[in-house]
Amino acid sequence: YNLEINFSVEHGGPFGTAEGIRRAADKFNSETLFVINADVFTDYRPKPLQLRDGHVAHLTLVPNPPHRQQGDFSFDNGMLGPLGTGENGLTFAGIGIYRTALFRDTAYTSADLGDLVRSLAAEGKASAEVHEGLWIDVGTVERLEQARILAASPTSG
Repeated sequence: YNLEINFSVEHGGPFGTAEGIRRAADKFNSETLFVINADVFTDYRPKPLQLRDGHVAHLTLVPNPPHRQQGDFSFDNGMLGPLGTGENGLTFAGIGIYRTALFRDTAYTSADLGDLVRSLAAEGKASAEVHEGLWIDVGTVERLEQARILAASPTSG
């Protein structure tokens, strides 16, 4: 795939995803970064995408899995929004495109990517898309086993 993979070692304990990206962002000579969580099993295929003017992120959302019934964000006409009280939204897939400058902006200092993205959603600075295909958050032994079974299946690719 002609990929270069860089690792950010978190000495002294976990930094949080946003802080990990912040520490690695200067290693890339790019205006945008494509980020996918390492604990996601999916058939999602990235597409060429230009971020809209004034937007600093584009997230991929998925229908809510059983372990996340309420979801994380609202979605309307290609825009990411905050969840309203009692509203069911969609779940953040752990897949996003971000302007590298976002992680240098002193207005966004949270180490937690979820907190940072919720701020962007509230400010109308993030677009989104919905992936309806295969997606598993491999956050438990049971979901890891499910992903292993799917990966071994001849129809998974």
